[in-house]
Formats: sequence, C-alpha cells, structure tokens
Amino acid sequence: MGIEKTLSSIDVYICEKETDYAIMINGGWGSGKTYFVKNKLIDHLQSAYEKQVIYISLFGLKSVEEILQDISFHVANIIVNERARKKARINSNQNIKSINTSASTKLGFWSKLWRGRISLCPKGEKINSIIADITSGVISFENYIFCFDDFERSTITYSELLGLIDSLAGQTNTKTMIVVNEEYIISRKNAQDYLKFKEKVVGLTINFENEMDEIFENILNGLKLKSNVSQFVQDNKDLIIETFERLESKNIRTLKFALKRFEELCKKIEEHICDKGYSINNRNNFWGIMLKRCINMSIALKDMKMNTNEIKWEEVEKLQEYNCIDKTGFQWELKSASLLDSSIWGAKFIDHYLVKYNFVDDEMFKVVESQMEAFKRRERLQELYILKEWYYCKTDKEIEDNFSVVMGKLESDKYDIDDYDTITDICFELAEKYFNDEEIKQRIKDNMEKNLLTKYEIYNIWGNKILFENKEAREYSFELKRKVLEMIRTKNNEKLQMIAVSIDGLIDRLYEFERIYVDVGNYEEQGFLSKIDTKDLENFLEVADPKDIILFRNFLLRFNRSHNIKRKFPEDMETVKVLLIKINGLLENMDISTIKKSDLIVLKSTLEQIAENEAD
Repeated sequence: MGIEKTLSSIDVYICEKETDYAIMINGGWGSGKTYFVKNKLIDHLQSAYEKQVIYISLFGLKSVEEILQDISFHVANIIVNERARKKARINSNQNIKSINTSASTKLGFWSKLWRGRISLCPKGEKINSIIADITSGVISFENYIFCFDDFERSTITYSELLGLIDSLAGQTNTKTMIVVNEEYIISRKNAQDYLKFKEKVVGLTINFENEMDEIFENILNGLKLKSNVSQFVQDNKDLIIETFERLESKNIRTLKFALKRFEELCKKIEEHICDKGYSINNRNNFWGIMLKRCINMSIALKDMKMNTNEIKWEEVEKLQEYNCIDKTGFQWELKSASLLDSSIWGAKFIDHYLVKYNFVDDEMFKVVESQMEAFKRRERLQELYILKEWYYCKTDKEIEDNFSVVMGKLESDKYDIDDYDTITDICFELAEKYFNDEEIKQRIKDNMEKNLLTKYEIYNIWGNKILFENKEAREYSFELKRKVLEMIRTKNNEKLQMIAVSIDGLIDRLYEFERIYVDVGNYEEQGFLSKIDTKDLENFLEVADPKDIILFRNFLLRFNRSHNIKRKFPEDMETVKVLLIKINGLLENMDISTIKKSDLIVLKSTLEQIAENEAD
C-alpha cells in the first residue's frame, strides 16, 4: 500500500470514536516505514487532529518499565511545554527551558528529575505534580496517539509488548500504532505465540510499500549532497527508480547508501579531472555510467545479500555498460561493444569502494581517463555520431547540415587521421543509401590522401580498429593503410641511408636503425650493414674501446635473434665476412689490450653464428 492509501487507512482509524484495538504498519527493513512515520505521518496527524503523537522506538529497550518511563517522559515533556507557553503569554519575562528528548539522555535525565536536581517548569510549577497526574489518570491518554516503532527489534517478549499495547489501546481507548517487520518475526521460533496475541490486540494490518517516486525528493533533500551531485541525481531520477523497480527493490536505506557512496566517488574523481580540460558534459557522461553501477551494486550488496567473496573482476578490452546486474544472476565481466581507445578494468574500483570504502587510486584514474577521453572524442565527432544513425534524424536538413560539417572539416584538415576509418564507414554508407552519389566517395578519398601528405607519420596503421558496416569503406581502409605504410617506408629508408653515411656514433645509429626497422616492419628493404662502407666498419673495429665493441655485438645478437639476418638480409653477409677477416687480423696484433682481444673474440663468435644461420 502506498503513502496516500496508508494515510487514508490511518485516518479512518483515528476518526473512529470508540476503538479497543491497535493498528499495525508492516513492511520490510529499509522499506521506508520509519521515514514515512517521522517525515509524513506525525506531521499529518498533529496538523489534522487535536492530538499529540508520542513516538517511541522499542529498539534496545529491555523492560516494560523502561517503556512506561519513556511514555511518562514524553507526556511530561508535552505538558511542561504547553504550560510554559501559556505562562509565557501571561508573563513575557518568564524563563522557559526546553527538554532534550534524545534517547541517549532521557534515562539519566529522568533519574535526576525525580531527585529534584533539574527544574524544567516555569517558576512555581512542580514536575512531580505532572507525573502524579499521569499515573493517577487525571491526564488522559486519549489526548495522544502512540506509535511504537522497531517492534521486532525489542528484547522484550512479544507477549509482554502486546500486553502493554492492549492495555493502552483496549482499556483506555488510546489510538495506538505498531511499526513492524512482521516477516522477520514469523521466521522465528516463537512466531505462533506472536500470532496468537496479535489476533487479540491488532485490528488492522497495513502492508506498507513506499512509492519511491513519491518520496525521492524528500530523500534527496535529506541527504544534503553537494549541489552539483544533487542536481545530477535529480536529473537522473527516472533512471534510478527504473533500476530499483527492475531489481525489485524498494529499500530506502539502500538508496541512501548508493547515493552517498556515489557522491564520495564523484568528489574523488572531480579532484583528479578538474585540470585535465574535460567538459562538464564529458564528466556527466562518466558520472552517468558510475551512478548506474553504484545503484546496481548497492542493491546486490544490501538487498540481495551478495557474498563479496564471490565477486570476480576480469580485465576486458572495452567498457560498454556498468548496468550489468539482473534478476537472473550477477554478471561482473563487462561486455565489449563500444569504441574506446584502451584496455581498462571494468567496475572494479567502484565495487571495491562500495564493499570496503577504500579508493583504488591507480585503477580508478586509469578507468576515468580512458573513459573521459572516449567521451571527449565522441563530443569532438558529434556530427559523425548523428550521421551514424541518420535514419533517426527528424528532417533531411539535419542530415545535410551535419554532412556539410563533416566535409568542411575534412577539407580543412580538422579531423585526426585516426578518425578516417569512422568517417569513411559512415559517409560511404550515406553516399550509397541517402545521397545516391558515388562522387561523394571520391571527394572524401581525395581529401584524405591530400591530408596524409602532411600527417601520415602519426597515423596508427595497427590501431583504431572498428567494426565496418560498409564493405567499400573497409576495403579503402586497407588501401589507405598500404599507402601510409609505403610513405613511412620511403621516408624511413631515406633515414636509413642518412644514418649509414658516417661511422661516427655508430652505436646510437644502430639503435636508431633498429627502432625505424621495427616501426616499419619492412622485410623487403636492404639491411643496415650493407649500407655502411666496409672501410668505415674496419676503422671502427680498430679504434673502438671494449665497451663499444660489446654494444655492437649485443645489437647484432639481439637483431639476429629477432629477424635472422642471413635469411632476411643476405646482402649483409658480405659485410659479415669482411668483419670476420678484420677481427682475425686484429687478434694477431700483439699491440692491442687483453680486454679488447677478449671482446673481439666474443664479437667474432656472434658474427660466426650469423654467418652459419644460427638465429637462436
């Protein structure tokens, strides 16, 4: 039963003149019963009826005497304040003190009150006379509405509690309400005794179910979240409520838990990205993903009682969706389907924080930066993403305007070269299915190849793999990569020729050759040794110190193991033979140092391995 229907049922009970029974508000833990009573019901009853509501939590109370003390305390509090207000109207100088009614202080206060150490009444008023009026029946409980909360959490037996409530509701005609999680009581051993006594005392049981949509704003306001987080949560109210409904949860405490943890995560992330140049829109996109995960995971932990030892995280290639828990079971591995630029861990840092309240900083920032860059790219390519789903556009003008933006940016070289695959896939599809114009494709190709002349070196020929929808775009992507590779090879071959001109700085030039070779992956070009004049290499062996000889040997050994010089660069073998002859001559020379001779022997052994095709 929702809030309004619950209020209506309670109104009928309160308005009934003669009642000898209590009513029960029943609901699961976290369903919002207590929140409803404190924030809605009490205000409603005290404004609609000339009665005071006495709210008592039975949690932690150990005897009926403690309950009676609590009742007397509340009644005395009400009467003292009423009398104080009356006297204040008569004597404006009257000193009025308020009573602290918090549960943590009331018992100590009560004992001091009886011993006369505290005076709470206006001058001349006696607190003992008020207590006497309560116990003698001069002060009637009919002027009050009693609400006993946390019934199932009391350590007093249910029969004693129901007996006390029966004496109030049944014998004094006092309106009495019990707030309880009856499912918990019925699951225990003494359930039969409870049901037997309940049948005599309780005349109406209201099964309370909050409507989250009705109380969402009140819950949010009560949390006092940071203003930007609060507004974001409010903007995503429908998403939050839909998730709770889908996972069959109405637990208010779970909602509060999820939103507080979400705020803390937002604060931590905000500190990290505030100076990184990301837009508010980029940030909000990431917050949206994170909010869904916080809600899902909180419900799993709090309501579904998930065993945290069973959580398994798996590093996946791409991140698509954090909203990955459903009623059929828990799915922690995140599926790959979106177009992000790097591998990231799934939701591990969020899950870890919700479980342990600890931030895994390195992992969190890895996820944040990768995801934010993806959102940033999407924002930069907004017109392309609109055209990707052109069939959803409302007008032809929307398609044509965005296509004009794409062509204008392409012609003025405003796109990153790594965006070209995405551009061709989307625009070739439009050229065929919307514009029916093959010349568009050629214009795109011409502009791309023109732009490549100045930026081909930064083109990642192995990266930016997308799932092509257009066959011709996929084929052109391969063609474009071949053209780029050819440009890079031509350029790097020029570099190889340049670094082979002089023997000066041979070791640094060898490592530069290796780097260029690995980048290009060109097995068809000539090797490096054959490009160097053999006289320069012979001179190197004569003048090089032992350290450089070992560096030269290490380079040859590593490169041969990776690429097999004899098989891939047969033209280099003539140079290897020349080097072996030169080393043999130097070893016969008695004027060189023992250390250098030793290093030359090691170099000779490596060159012999190369000559014998021993790549391993």
